[in-house]
Amino acid sequence: MRPDEQKDPIKVSVDPELQPLIDTFLQHRREEIKILQEAFEHSDYEKIRIMGHTIKGVGGGYGFTGLSKIAASIELAAIQRNVIEIQNGLRGHCDYLRRVEVVYGSISKEPLIVCVDDEPSMLQLFGRTLTKNGFRVMVSLSGENTLLIIHRYKPDLILMDLKMPGLSGQDMCVRLQKSEVAARIPVLIVTGCREEERGKLFSSQDFDVLLKPFDLDVLVEKVREAVQPTSNRYI
Repeated sequence: MRPDEQKDPIKVSVDPELQPLIDTFLQHRREEIKILQEAFEHSDYEKIRIMGHTIKGVGGGYGFTGLSKIAASIELAAIQRNVIEIQNGLRGHCDYLRRVEVVYGSISKEPLIVCVDDEPSMLQLFGRTLTKNGFRVMVSLSGENTLLIIHRYKPDLILMDLKMPGLSGQDMCVRLQKSEVAARIPVLIVTGCREEERGKLFSSQDFDVLLKPFDLDVLVEKVREAVQPTSNRYI
């Protein structure tokens, strides 16, 4: 028996509401192995770094902390151009995906927050901070995917960046306003835009705003305020 066959499964507890997304999530991670290996063969350290950074953020957002740590090591090794550590990271990545076993826990009644940002590290920060403070969190890197999540899971709050490629935060808000399902879900905009820029974009709407850079305690406070039944920050 080979050594890797003797290892115990890596069990990851996942919210049952994420179940429809997990197969696709894991399939994408498996597809990335070949891309990473090809990038390694061509000494494309920048591509390895970018992919490691992306996997780190997405993995953390979905609760696969072990995978996120491996991806972080790959990212760092690519920055340092450390061939041995990149190889170790790729082996660890493959081993993790062979052994991972998803366990769906009991459904939580805590408020559900959907976070959307095109920067994986921001999603990881949101996920860890809000989960630590008792919230359920779902993350998305694109506006289009976020719309699907919102309509399926009806979150208690949408926390999103304003400037994103493709479907921007502004465009997504316009779509949400037209939806009977999403039209009364509170929205917290996270942005570095100046007040005059925000005024031009949302002059006729009532959104709460969290300015970058921000304090994590302020983030948690604003989220708690927004999900209270008395909150009036609706689209």
